[in-house]
Amino acid sequence: MLEDDPAFLDLMGQFLEFMAARTGNKTYMRAARTLFQLPPGLPEIDDSLALDEVATLLAEDRATSTWAACLVVAQTRCMGGDPASYAKRLQRKWSAFHK
Repeated sequence: MLEDDPAFLDLMGQFLEFMAARTGNKTYMRAARTLFQLPPGLPEIDDSLALDEVATLLAEDRATSTWAACLVVAQTRCMGGDPASYAKRLQRKWSAFHK
């Protein structure tokens, strides 16, 4: 799509900055800055490799349940974080991944 093209967004940002300088209207500058802001919310975390590990554990009968498999993977992958919250995230994503 044209509106997702980085070159188009850059061109629109330059145009808005030009209009701000030309007219002295700061609304154009705010609009230019808005184009380059990150979308609200947290970025999506790619857990596909961790979910593959969960699938392997379950397929090889090395885990008794989905939660147990997610917890094992979380404990091996979680670096300084809370393994339980990592495991909960994996378990939430498991149903969509497993279909």
